[in-house]
Amino acid sequence: MCRWSVYTDGRNSTEPPSHPDRYLLSDVQQSGSSRDSSDQVLFRSLDRLNQYCQERDIVLWLVKQVPETAEAFPAKETFQWAIGRTSDPSDTRSTLADHYRRQARVEQIFQNPRLAGIRFIDLTPALLNEQGEVRNYEAGRALYRDSNHLTRWGWEILRQDFFSAIRQRQQSYSQAH
Repeated sequence: MCRWSVYTDGRNSTEPPSHPDRYLLSDVQQSGSSRDSSDQVLFRSLDRLNQYCQERDIVLWLVKQVPETAEAFPAKETFQWAIGRTSDPSDTRSTLADHYRRQARVEQIFQNPRLAGIRFIDLTPALLNEQGEVRNYEAGRALYRDSNHLTRWGWEILRQDFFSAIRQRQQSYSQAH
């Protein structure tokens, strides 16, 4: 499984801009010195996968990117706090508006009518507090390992919402057909 560079503008936050991104999703549509944008590659790849699935009556589910937190290493912060090296873990948060801004390009791709067969699951609400900020911690444990990867505990928090979303979408799809 690889990430699409369109989510991170072509690189992750730990690599300098000149470092090649070995996780960049690419395909064989590159020619000579020209290279398609990551948006084009993402759309083309999803379109092909969607067509493949539709031809075989396979339901394609896509889980949208969880919101990034503004905290660089919540799990490390929790550990430092647990062993007494800090009085409190740092708790810098991003907002729902930050998440939507970062995901705007991808959302435009997802709205393309050619991708209408894909069922999307958005688990963002489960990671937000009442103020619309991304939660870094729950019950004294970190939800994120770094700014955009969930810990096992973070997944446990999302698990119910994930399976509930699938059941709900499956029921509404069955009723419509």
